[in-house]
Amino acid sequence: MKKMALHWQVIIALVLGVIYAVSVVYYADVNDTKAGVQFTADYIAPFGVIFVRVLKLIAVPMVLFSIIAGIGSLKNIKQLGRVGIKTLLIYVGTTMSAILIGLLLVNLIKPGTFPSEDSRIEKRIEYELWLSETPAAPRLDDVSFLTDPQYSNKVIQVRDRLAMTPIDPEALDKLEKAAKEKSKGPLAKLVDIFPQNIFYSISDEEG
Repeated sequence: MKKMALHWQVIIALVLGVIYAVSVVYYADVNDTKAGVQFTADYIAPFGVIFVRVLKLIAVPMVLFSIIAGIGSLKNIKQLGRVGIKTLLIYVGTTMSAILIGLLLVNLIKPGTFPSEDSRIEKRIEYELWLSETPAAPRLDDVSFLTDPQYSNKVIQVRDRLAMTPIDPEALDKLEKAAKEKSKGPLAKLVDIFPQNIFYSISDEEG
């Protein structure tokens, strides 16, 4: 039996992954349960993390040894200059292309300019509360959400949120660590075996 080409295997796996993800999300919405989502996070997602970590682990050595092998295979050392110039030009060209594409998309899409209405109102109330506590600050307009009856509940919520006593940094750090440990799935130890890159693998730091 003829073996299926690798690219078809990848495409089929991607399609199956999309179907599975959509099915899990749909099942969770219809049945109001997160069992499928939790199962995916605990027993399927870790293998994806391991795969990405293995790729990162071999990427740097692979590139390094490929460069060394390429230079070593040159019969005429004078060719090294031409190869270096071509490499530099390709690097600069791809970098400039990435920058231009990024700037173009940012200017077209303008991410962050479309906040939700609730978020916009809360930020406005926070601004007005700050103004009320900072008399020297200039007021930019005559709009006042603080005195508008329709925003009275929102003003109370924002006041309560801002008035909350800050958590001690040490306690906050402990809470974050506890939450991080709690969020780890049953396969976390297996994932931790694989470092994120070659430098983690030869050091005592956690990957």
